[in-house]
Amino acid sequence: ARTAARDARARAQDAPALAPAALRICTRAAQADLAAELVAGMRPLDALSTDGLAAIAEFARSTHDIGLMDETYRLWRAREPQALAVHELGLDLSFNQGAERNVEPLFRRILANADRRAADRWLLLNACLALGRPSEAAAILFDDSRYPRVREAIPNLAPFDAPISVVDGKRVLFIGFTEIGDEIRLLELFDRAARRAGACSLAIDARLAPLAARGRPDVEIIPVTYAQAAGDAAVPIALRPLVDGDLFARLGSFDVVVLLRQTEAWIASDADLPSERRTLRPDPARQAHWRAWIASLGDGPKVGLFWRSSRTNYRRLNRGTTLADWAPLLGLPHLHVVCLQFGDGVANEIAA
Repeated sequence: ARTAARDARARAQDAPALAPAALRICTRAAQADLAAELVAGMRPLDALSTDGLAAIAEFARSTHDIGLMDETYRLWRAREPQALAVHELGLDLSFNQGAERNVEPLFRRILANADRRAADRWLLLNACLALGRPSEAAAILFDDSRYPRVREAIPNLAPFDAPISVVDGKRVLFIGFTEIGDEIRLLELFDRAARRAGACSLAIDARLAPLAARGRPDVEIIPVTYAQAAGDAAVPIALRPLVDGDLFARLGSFDVVVLLRQTEAWIASDADLPSERRTLRPDPARQAHWRAWIASLGDGPKVGLFWRSSRTNYRRLNRGTTLADWAPLLGLPHLHVVCLQFGDGVANEIAA
């Protein structure tokens, strides 16, 4: 990643028109120092193209540089006041500056100005949820350009707004079809459905499969390795990478197929919200191993530290930190800090 970022910076120095593309490469490779050099060379910002401003906005958001975000936002909004990307950057700023009062008007602008056929559906989805319009959010989630193709590929897929009773007494397949964090979050809703179904199978990220299997002896757990499924030519593109060839061949054998995200439509009141204290059970042997390892660190508090998400957007920036933010904690005597962070750039952050 470092070599690719250096090459991109060198090309941009010879051809300034390549600077926005080079900046994106450096930002996404977590090479903040090289990206910062490119930003310095791209000033003044008001002389940049819209693409240049967009690249700088991405860098500013990834580094939580609120001043640069604000500067970029104001220039970009003056040129493209209706652009969804500008509104998303404005949301980032509002959340980071604690100005939640600005969020509702921004969401309203997003819904008023968006071309639903071309817009970022996640931005639209969150705007609907934030404004208390869940039915509209569900329509965006399941009726965008991808989900009609999903329904074509899975004829026995439950309607997106079907009640939980759609699984009663049926042979049901649930497909994760989302990120691993959401798969964990939605397992309790899955368990409610599994108790009503006649027989239940769950296709889920292979990394999560052993955890999901413990405590669910009556559920068939089908692990899916997404990296392999992404290139499986036997599977329609709309189902990749969350369905592999073996699972695709079995879809017709189930009475009903439900995407795990569809379970969110079953939440009609506070009483329906997930409330179980634990939906995953650790491997007792691994649990004993790590308890012994932690005890071997010696006296003093032990703290597991996970300081940021691997994804950056306006919802996550408000909750995210950098490792440097934790310096006061890391400097305390007799404290044992265990790194739980994963993702690109972690080794560089720790080394710095």
